[in-house]
This record gives sequence, structure tokens and C-alpha cells, in this order.
Amino acid sequence: MGYFGRLAFIGAAALFGGCGASSQSAFDVPTMMQGPLPMGHYARNLLYVAASSVQVFTYPHGKPIGSLGVFDSYLCSDRFGNVFVTGAEGISYVWVFSHGGSQPKATLYNPQSPGGCSVDKNSGNVAVADPDSSPMVIFPYNRKRGWRLARQYSDPDMRASLYCAYDPEGDLFLDGYNTSDSFILVELPKGSSTFTTISLDQVIHSAGSVQWDGKDLAIEDGGTSRSSEAVIYRFAIHGSYGHEVSATTLTDSAGDAQFLIHGSSVIGPLSYNYAQGIGFWRFPSGGAPVSTISTYGHPSGETLSLR
Repeated sequence: MGYFGRLAFIGAAALFGGCGASSQSAFDVPTMMQGPLPMGHYARNLLYVAASSVQVFTYPHGKPIGSLGVFDSYLCSDRFGNVFVTGAEGISYVWVFSHGGSQPKATLYNPQSPGGCSVDKNSGNVAVADPDSSPMVIFPYNRKRGWRLARQYSDPDMRASLYCAYDPEGDLFLDGYNTSDSFILVELPKGSSTFTTISLDQVIHSAGSVQWDGKDLAIEDGGTSRSSEAVIYRFAIHGSYGHEVSATTLTDSAGDAQFLIHGSSVIGPLSYNYAQGIGFWRFPSGGAPVSTISTYGHPSGETLSLR
């Protein structure tokens, strides 16, 4: 079906079994569906899940709406409900969808390998990590012209970056691996082109998703050879040092996937041995998932489009 395929509406029984030029693309984007999403969903909060396709659910009720035919994706969203899809099928583009939209409103060319993404809520700039090189790109946002051509940033100490997150001040944090293949966390301060390495007082074995939770920086440890369950550590960042303030173990979670903190919940992929779908855990207490949503294919991540 091409890069996208068509939007397919999926029944509840099937699912619940038990940055570059702002509007131009280097290829023709195929039609993704035969009509818009059902009326009324534009006003609702939506959960987007990257699995065999990007599947869309109402939030927090988990009612399935449909799916965008985009595969192997990283997801993030901005304060206006726009959803950013990177890494689809290994293609170097970032697709931007309006809240509840069926076709991209913008297609951004990414000159590097696409990884996790984050949006600065103040400027609208979109950062995209690079799992194959050092370390990322930023698409500056202009209110009149939309997202502009990507600006590339590099750090000689960083071999690859996996995930990134902006804080409320516009500082950007990225995690990944250094040239010795050990975990590394770096910060790109607002307005700077030079990265600062952040030292942590807790060992991270496997680089996972990062998120600013309102006060502290949350970093997911994807696990060790003995345990694949994810642990989310929260760090208070002071200059170039991060002090651990809490640890949340997510029982029956997939340790190599993207997690999302929203209020008193953590949303993320379930373990391959547990179920095929998304789990909801209490935060910061963790433990076993309190509810789940089944998906087609094992999810790799998710984002919320809030209204």
C-alpha cells in the first residue's frame, strides 16, 4: 500500500480480544482512508499507539477508532494535539498529523536516521534523536511558515541517541550510548549548540525513553540480561549532575519500548510474554498493570493527543 496504506476501521471485538518544508513531500502521499475519522472524535483525547500500524484509541476509555498505515514508528505530540510520526519503515521523514486527522498536514525531511522525538511546548520546535549517529536534529517552528529545514547537532562523546525530551524552559535532554557503548545522558541548553554530559548517581543499563514529568527528569531503564522489565527512574537535575529521587518498576512491561507518564499513570507496551498490547500502571508506585488495551502487533510506543 505504499508508505501509508489506507486507514482501516477496526472493531472493538478485534482489538479488545479477552523537520523540513512544512507542507511538501519528496513523494506523493497515498490516500490513507476513505473519509474522515468519525465525527466527535476531534474533540476527544486520543491515544496513538505504534505497533503493526499507528493505532488510535479514545483516552482514557480505550475505544478503538482506527489506524494509520504507518509502521515501526516513534511518536510524540505537541500542546495543540498535533501528532509527529518518525522512523516509519526506516524512512527519513517526520509526518505531522492534526488531532484526529487522517492524512499528514506536513511532511518534514530528516537528513539523519529517525529516532524518538519531542516538541518544545514554548517554541514548537521538534527534536528527533538519531539511533545511528551523533546525536539529533531540530526542526525550528515558525508561526507563519510552519516547520523549517532541519538543523543538525553533534556531540563527539555520543555515538547514538535514542530518545529526547524538552523541559518547560526549552532545554533538551537526550539519552543513548557513548563511544564506549555505555549509557550517556546529555543536555542541550536552550539557545546553545553545545551539549553538556549529565552524570547520574544511578546506573542505567539500557537506554530507554526520557520525559520531563513537571519537576524531574524521568528515564526508563530497559533492563538487564536477568530482567527485561522497565524501571523508570526520576532524577532531580542540578547543572551537570542528576540525583535519583524515585524508582518505579513496571511489572510485565516491555523493557525495550517507549513509556509515557500522564498524571498518576504510566502508559507503555506490555511484555511479549504477558500480552500483545498497551498497559497502564500506577505512578509512581508501579507494580502490575491495572488495565490493558489489546493491539494488532506488539507496540513500540505511544503518545497522547489531548483536547
